[in-house]
Amino acid sequence: MMRKVLAICCVALLPFTASAATWGVVPDKSRLGFSGTQGGTAFKGTFHKWSANIVFDPAALNEAKVDVTIDMTSAESGSSDRDSALKQPEWFHVKTYPAAKFTASKFRHVGDDRYEADGTLTIKDKTHPVTLPFTVKITGNTAQMSGTLTLKRHDFTVGDPKLPVDQWIGKTVDVTMTVIATRK
Repeated sequence: MMRKVLAICCVALLPFTASAATWGVVPDKSRLGFSGTQGGTAFKGTFHKWSANIVFDPAALNEAKVDVTIDMTSAESGSSDRDSALKQPEWFHVKTYPAAKFTASKFRHVGDDRYEADGTLTIKDKTHPVTLPFTVKITGNTAQMSGTLTLKRHDFTVGDPKLPVDQWIGKTVDVTMTVIATRK
């Protein structure tokens, strides 16, 4: 008798079980950028082409996952000389490695609207584990996410190896994201 009651309770609760939502990025309201220093002067840039598959629900973090592909040929920093250099082999080497990839499937809530995603980032065929801190605010069927990831560019062999580290270009680059997405 007790088993029947337990089974009925479990079946009755099935519709209320959390399931992570799938989200579609709104490209014209979202931005994937980068910033660093060159010759001691700060600069900012944008990746104009990228896509993301996002499954996320704060109530079902065990089901959350993200898969982002970045078109490295779309990098623009406001300097034609720098943009041309970014495509070269010592930097992004876009002829051989036209895309970078970020994937994550382990998420944790760290307070309020703050989360962390443990995943991997691949640039120029070099893959490293990264933790992306981010905030998310969900209002109805719209989510707004923002975060910043600081990378050591030499971990991904980005930069001229003949130059002393940090002499002309800073050791680190910040990748910033602001994503507006709608529930699918």
